[in-house]
Amino acid sequence: MAAMTDAAVLRLAAEARAVEQGHVARTDGPRDYLVRSDTIEGSWRVEWRPLSDWILFACTCPAGVNHTFCKHVALVGRRLERDAIAVWRDGWWWLCHPAQHPVPSDPFEGL
Repeated sequence: MAAMTDAAVLRLAAEARAVEQGHVARTDGPRDYLVRSDTIEGSWRVEWRPLSDWILFACTCPAGVNHTFCKHVALVGRRLERDAIAVWRDGWWWLCHPAQHPVPSDPFEGL
């Protein structure tokens, strides 16, 4: 088994924090999820977009906006895995069936 990269370790640590703190990802559209915040009133929005055969995530929390590994994205990734949309491999989220999720003309629009 290959050694995990630093990025993979950070992503797994983010997921562990989310689970330990009892967060859940609620769907808010086909590619949007809400995860309750423990720092402000309300929830953070996590969006995902297909890019070829992997997934681009964006979160409205301060860590997500700065493109670090936030627990909200990690939690949504696991939700996509349970829904058979994504799989965790080599430290990244990959689409299980890329043909079912065409890449938008501008995948960064709205993120």
